[in-house]
Amino acid sequence: MQLGQTGLVDIDTAKRVGKMRGIDTFILGNVLHFYSKRKNYPSTNTVRVQIDTRTESNPDFERWRIMHPHPDEEDMKTAPPMKIEKPVYQLFTYETGTTKIISFIEIAYKLVDTMTGENIFANTISGKLEKQDDYHHGLPAANIKEDPLELPTELEVLDELTNQKVSEVGLSILKRFQSLELVYFNEAEKQLKRRRYEDAIEGYTDAIFDERLKGISSPISKKSAEMIAKITQNM
Repeated sequence: MQLGQTGLVDIDTAKRVGKMRGIDTFILGNVLHFYSKRKNYPSTNTVRVQIDTRTESNPDFERWRIMHPHPDEEDMKTAPPMKIEKPVYQLFTYETGTTKIISFIEIAYKLVDTMTGENIFANTISGKLEKQDDYHHGLPAANIKEDPLELPTELEVLDELTNQKVSEVGLSILKRFQSLELVYFNEAEKQLKRRRYEDAIEGYTDAIFDERLKGISSPISKKSAEMIAKITQNM
């Protein structure tokens, strides 16, 4: 059934379906908005890597020769090396970045009384879930290992968010039904004021039966029984 978030369901339809199926309350929901988007924020890093060495004249040795124009064997023992090895560097660039998945959902739901077609309760919930991961490519020359992107798909993130919100809807509805006997009793009172005596008796009976199912007995059950007896005497 495609039903709006506000207003009335057709009363005759609600009553007919409710009686046929033994349903007291419809729980109706609708997804108003949803999306799941992937966003990538690429970047680059640059590193200096030694790729080789080259042999060069040692400046220290050149200065030493100036101070020792005619070195003997003993002088040579203290001389710095004539040549030195110098590293050769090269700049390397590798890709890096961050990827995010952002999911959003908005759900409207309501409870509809099958006796009247009226909304008992209506609410809208929404939520957002974000997942992200950093990554970079490998660079063997710099001993940089690849860090691959590890993220679920957009659909998986949306499914996770949807399950969270559906659980919230379920808890919200459960809280309403934990005091269902009061809902039945109040509805019976409304029907009594409208002089719909059969509907009122049904509501009082439902209140009593709901408490019996829960294994409890409260003033609601006692009052409901009294009202049923009073109505039947006057019918």
